[in-house]
Amino acid sequence: MAKLILHANNTFTIDVSVSDSNVYSESVQVKFENNFGFDKVHGTNELFLTPTQLELLGRFLVRQADELRTAQEMKATA
Repeated sequence: MAKLILHANNTFTIDVSVSDSNVYSESVQVKFENNFGFDKVHGTNELFLTPTQLELLGRFLVRQADELRTAQEMKATA
């Protein structure tokens, strides 16, 4: 399992974990946990994707981040 913790601010984190869902499936489990304070889970969302779908989701997010960053930079210099 791999885990990424994104610190949005002093009290809010988003924990993203990726793991095999089970031995009988080719799915990958992706879990998003919204935490307020230390280890206080407020909400959880789970996705079950194939590795290819997970890769497509990751590439989509990277592409959107680049486009949004460029748009924000353009607004700041206008």
